Amino acid sequence: MGEDSIELRDFDDCPIHSTIVLGQETTIAGRLRPDPSGRTTEFTPASGFEGPYFALPDGANLYVRQATFLRAPVVSTITAGWLDFEYVTIDGGGSYNLHTVSAIDVSDAQSLLIDRCVIKNWRGESAVTARSVQEVTVKKSSFISNLAVGGGALHLINSSLEVRDSRFERNSAFFGGGAIFIDSAEYATLYRNTFLENSVTYQLYGGGAIFAYAVERINSEVNKFVRNDSDGMGGAMLLTRVPEHLLINLDSYIDNHSTNCGGALALLEAAEVEIVSRSAGGFSGNSASCGGALYLEESVVEVSGRSVAETGLGEMIFWHNTADSKGGAINAVDSYLRVSSGGFGGNIASDGDGGAISLLRGAAYLPGNSFEYNQAEGKGGAIFAADVSSLEIDHSRFLNNSLVVPVWQSQGAALYVQSPDTMNTELRLYHNNFLQSHSGANQVLLRGAELFGEFVDNIVFRQGNGQVEPGLICDGAQPNLEVDFINHHRSMVEGCGPLLNSSNENPLLLEQGPLTYHAVYADSPVLGAGSDGRNI
Repeated sequence: MGEDSIELRDFDDCPIHSTIVLGQETTIAGRLRPDPSGRTTEFTPASGFEGPYFALPDGANLYVRQATFLRAPVVSTITAGWLDFEYVTIDGGGSYNLHTVSAIDVSDAQSLLIDRCVIKNWRGESAVTARSVQEVTVKKSSFISNLAVGGGALHLINSSLEVRDSRFERNSAFFGGGAIFIDSAEYATLYRNTFLENSVTYQLYGGGAIFAYAVERINSEVNKFVRNDSDGMGGAMLLTRVPEHLLINLDSYIDNHSTNCGGALALLEAAEVEIVSRSAGGFSGNSASCGGALYLEESVVEVSGRSVAETGLGEMIFWHNTADSKGGAINAVDSYLRVSSGGFGGNIASDGDGGAISLLRGAAYLPGNSFEYNQAEGKGGAIFAADVSSLEIDHSRFLNNSLVVPVWQSQGAALYVQSPDTMNTELRLYHNNFLQSHSGANQVLLRGAELFGEFVDNIVFRQGNGQVEPGLICDGAQPNLEVDFINHHRSMVEGCGPLLNSSNENPLLLEQGPLTYHAVYADSPVLGAGSDGRNI
């Protein structure tokens, strides 16, 4: 070792009374103890010593390996070159020790590496703080039971981050990022990590595991988020203002919770989001006030699953997620949402609308999806859409979706679309099957004076269950559906014939007041209408 190297055996079992000032480039090499415990050399603070153990001159480099540091901060820098920690354990001592600085506190550095380290029981400030560090890299490390104001394990400002093959467990923060808080960075990369039971305890920000703000590019791949919790948005992650690309690829989100919106993920002002999911991962058992799995606001999001060869429909990627109000699986506000080859099964909006998906304003394109056994208390057992500029659904299947309300009050057991008088909604439905619901309620309810679009090659199953309900209802004080809205003879109410009469005139299934009836022409095959144009 060079002249700026230190053998930790020189300090073995000797309490440290004051900060050790290091040189410009220092290697601190510990060793495994020869006793059967196999513990590394330990640093312990003398009574009254609050650390840090080491101080670096400006621009210095530091390499630490095979060492254990107890209860006091390891290093605090103002400016530095690079700092590497390998096989290092830092134990903050738990609730009996509240720290005013981080265990590792680095500013204005080229890089910080944490490799095969364990950092645990740090209280008061984040376990690791990095300000204006060009690259922060974490590999094969564990962060356990750390507590801070923001980012229980890692707090980064103007610092890019890469985390691989690491574990974050039971970390907690008051305001944001139970495990990781990152504010303003060029990129953040997360690969094959586990985030377990991390939490945020106040509503100011959110992100039970991760909070990220103004990070230009984020890649999150093959990570597991399990039982993370947030009193703010995003039970697992709250990501806001991502101006470039956000990739979420084959992550798993299981049993995460938010008392606000987004049981697994909350995405705000994200310009280009790509979520790739499979049934082996996906979103399962997440819960929130709105958006049981996913909450979107002012974002552009594409979700893609994988088609099942036998059916051509997507395999299930949103399972048994729950929202108190809107969107059992997804709640999208002022956003563009595309979901292709996805499956939604058993999602619930327990006291609101959209058992699987709720859309408010914005637009959506939903090809090749399967919606099965989703439920809402209010409107739209599978999908609820209000005030959207456009909604297109094609080659999808709706099976046994339902509403909690009595059948005579039902409003779209599969699909509910509402357009206000102040705007137009373009609705296009192609090659879909709207199959039976448990309640026997109407499957599709379209409401509003300004709906227009196309309804092509769809089959709507009409099931009576004591109370007979039509499969498709168009309801408005002055319905203004364009002539081509129901424009194809292959669109049928199952068992009732095609929706067009022989003259290709456009029948409207209307609901006015307490009586549901069909406004059709006498020669229309729809339900075998009588001469008065009514048939219930």
